Amino acid sequence: ACMAVSTPDGSGHATTCFIDLGHASTGVVLRKGNHFVHSARLAMGGRYITSDISQIFDLAPSLAERVKRSFGRHDAEFSAITGVDKSAANLQLVKKVLGDPRLPQVIDARIEEILFELKKVIHPCLVDGPLDCIFLTGGGSQLHMIRERALDIFGTPVSRGSFAHASPVVDLASRPDLAAAVGLLDARQNFNDWRLREV
Repeated sequence: ACMAVSTPDGSGHATTCFIDLGHASTGVVLRKGNHFVHSARLAMGGRYITSDISQIFDLAPSLAERVKRSFGRHDAEFSAITGVDKSAANLQLVKKVLGDPRLPQVIDARIEEILFELKKVIHPCLVDGPLDCIFLTGGGSQLHMIRERALDIFGTPVSRGSFAHASPVVDLASRPDLAAAVGLLDARQNFNDWRLREV
């Protein structure tokens, strides 16, 4: 995911953090200039938020996932997310939970926990000064308010990772959840180029 959004650092001194918020876990990479200096994986991801919603609001996991993805979105975006099963009963359940005043607290509490755990991993590695920027990728980067919460906790500019190049396959600007796959494809291409040069 980091490789998919990385661009050369002209100054050679910026300390950048890449956070890939996945479903089952969260990956983090620190880069100093153009060199990768640390990586780690936290065994917490978006499924924890889904599980919280499912348990607290007594929803099936599929509906809880729908609530999580729809939270904070406009009606048009909500309609696009609701998925294949659009039965009236399920839509009413989702809308009821989306209107519950407890929902923002449930989601925010888990986001805050994940970000604070990431901070514990990242900060001991910052021996040369503070972070200059954080890039978010993965499906979790689309969660409502996550950029604002990350800014509060890290005190560092936060943005969703913009991909380093265009893809002929998918509109990557709207699919940060595909960053890891795009990075793997880039790595494979670079490896093939390297093999050809060596021959």
